[in-house]
Amino acid sequence: MISFLAQSLDNESPNSITQDGKIILPSEEEKRERILSDIYDIVSEKTKIKSLSGVTMYGKASRFVFEVIPLDKDIAGRLSPIVILGDFPKEQSSDIWVNDVCNQLVKFASEVLGRTISDSILYTVKEWLLEEFKKKQERREELLALVLMTLLPLIVGGLLQARLSPPFPPISPLPPIRVALIYSATNLGALSLILYLKSRKRV
Repeated sequence: MISFLAQSLDNESPNSITQDGKIILPSEEEKRERILSDIYDIVSEKTKIKSLSGVTMYGKASRFVFEVIPLDKDIAGRLSPIVILGDFPKEQSSDIWVNDVCNQLVKFASEVLGRTISDSILYTVKEWLLEEFKKKQERREELLALVLMTLLPLIVGGLLQARLSPPFPPISPLPPIRVALIYSATNLGALSLILYLKSRKRV
């Protein structure tokens, strides 16, 4: 789900808000307030990921907010940002999703607001979205590996303990479930250390 918000250039008309390409009318107060609340919940100094001239990105869990400055100024000569609120998808091609978000941004700016997004700003939004999207994909894959490497030894040990598999000569004086617990704990510790070191490198 992608939402866009911008103040009117005349500072009098209601804010322009869309969600997944649909304009949220001023009469739809509940929807508008929910979008504003979600934005305020994400935006803070602690959640700021990156900031350059004209672009700021915030992130919290699987959600993100962009503040993008278009080329056009308001009636008082001030630069008024376009705010993007969205969720990182769990299953979708990164390039397709990122291009779709950027196309929606250009469409919102031009068709709803009559404003222009510079090529450099659009390029920055694309690059940052793609980078964060791939990071979240990597974290999900790492978490899945952590779960599998922890649970698989326990499952195998439980099956052996219950004698559900054909009998094998004992390879350890310990019961199979205890061996499985040792392997599971070792895998958990090793993978946790690897993930910690990788997270330190990202910082």
